[in-house]
Amino acid sequence: MNDSNAMAAPPLHFHCMHEGGWESKADPKRGLLVTLLDASPLSGSRRLLLGRQFCRLEASRGNEGASANVRSNVNQGSVGVRRSSGGFQLEVYFFVLESLCALHNVQTAPQRVWREERRSCLNNADVLGCVFDNFLNGKHVFKNREVLRHDYVPDTLPHREAQVRFLGEAVAPVLKGERCSNIFVYGKTGTGKTAVMRFVLSKLVQKAVQFNSPVQVCYVNCRTTGTEYRVFSSLADAVGVRVPFTGLALGEVFDRFKRGLDAQKQVFIAVLDEIDALVKQRGDILLYELTRINETLRHAKATLVGISNDLRFKEFLDPRVLSSLSEEEIVFKPYDADELQDILLDRAKLAFHDTVLSEGPISLCAALAAAEHGDARRALDLLRVAGELADREGAPRLNEDHIRQAEKRIEHDRMTEALRNLPLHSKLVLCSVYLLSKAQTLEGCVTGSIYEVYSELCGQSGMSPLTQRRVSGLINELDVIGLLNTQIVNMGRYGRTKKIRLGITLGLFRSTFSDDERLSQLLAYSPKLVPYVLGSKR
Repeated sequence: MNDSNAMAAPPLHFHCMHEGGWESKADPKRGLLVTLLDASPLSGSRRLLLGRQFCRLEASRGNEGASANVRSNVNQGSVGVRRSSGGFQLEVYFFVLESLCALHNVQTAPQRVWREERRSCLNNADVLGCVFDNFLNGKHVFKNREVLRHDYVPDTLPHREAQVRFLGEAVAPVLKGERCSNIFVYGKTGTGKTAVMRFVLSKLVQKAVQFNSPVQVCYVNCRTTGTEYRVFSSLADAVGVRVPFTGLALGEVFDRFKRGLDAQKQVFIAVLDEIDALVKQRGDILLYELTRINETLRHAKATLVGISNDLRFKEFLDPRVLSSLSEEEIVFKPYDADELQDILLDRAKLAFHDTVLSEGPISLCAALAAAEHGDARRALDLLRVAGELADREGAPRLNEDHIRQAEKRIEHDRMTEALRNLPLHSKLVLCSVYLLSKAQTLEGCVTGSIYEVYSELCGQSGMSPLTQRRVSGLINELDVIGLLNTQIVNMGRYGRTKKIRLGITLGLFRSTFSDDERLSQLLAYSPKLVPYVLGSKR
């Protein structure tokens, strides 16, 4: 159908189309709307989304013939993508259709009828129903997306064979009822520490059941658990001892755990993941108690496995704790791009249908993750989010554009998560830089100014400020994780000084803490220092 035919078409109403209904893309006698959309600057996927909306409109009007025709074309791949849903798309449909009709001088229904039709369709749009129907009835790129999650433990762990063997040999004595050495595993995030440890211990438990060995494993994430009380509570729960959420002294909780463990007469392996986060925040009392627990046990034995992201973790420990650790250590090196690609290929075979993936997107995922520090979690996240984006678009294959879109989305989500998981004093330091940045903009702040504002914010929050030396340490830590940017600037005869800026946008910081009960009230605070800073700049 050419443009001259389109110009001669009858008045366009939403419930009627060109005679013959909605023709497929393969038919030269395509309907009027197809012609108009083809002439538009919209991308192919957007045009097809609008076509899908028209299908629903026809069905809601009782014109099942036209709807079935469109649906048949879609199922055969001639129209293309899964239906997008909801009032927003309907609004877009009407807007584009009206604009295109005006552009091509096509006669439309009266404006009153147009508005009534639009209002009726928008009011009757079952947004969630459409979303759920799309998901249940549409085609998907995923076969099993769970294999791309962080907590999934695969049957094989590529490029970690040596670590698996080392840890297996270290814990093997428990199969004979003997206590093995304490183990500490070090490595950056995403180097496979937790996955390997879970894999080894799951195989150990299976073998223990096979040979009737009394072995029990308890895994606790210290970052999410947060306190010694809750760690001991989790350990107690693993041996069948119920501890109230609060209300007991820490020593009482530990004593109940010991009694419960002794009654079980087992070899107990306590795995404390991200132990460095708890020790830095709360001290090493937890490790002190656990490393000496075997001195008071009569019928049971306990082994400690610590997993740390910080290679300097032991520098934070008391000498008395170090003397009783008697641990074996292993360090996990970051993956390189080739190793990450192997990991992704193994997971992709389980996660996606055979025709979805090519080598290009996987290579890009591996390269992006290796460019940071060989983070397998980041690589898996990129692949999973890219798959979800392709799935929502209805794309039959995953391409490199989906990977780059996923990278942008994950970067925002990752920064938000990092901000929310910071200790309170680190948040207050960041808030101080935020408040100074609003006033000083491009030049950056110095440590002294940040500390003065930080002290004011502590006063506003009813908290005691840390020392300036400790705050300087927090600034360095925030610089390492990318939330602050520091730069040494030469001030001529005044020497050199450190200029500090936020490593994130002001908008991201504001939106992250706008619903925080404590920090939301501080975002609008005006520090006493700011007028003096601005005056000195003038």
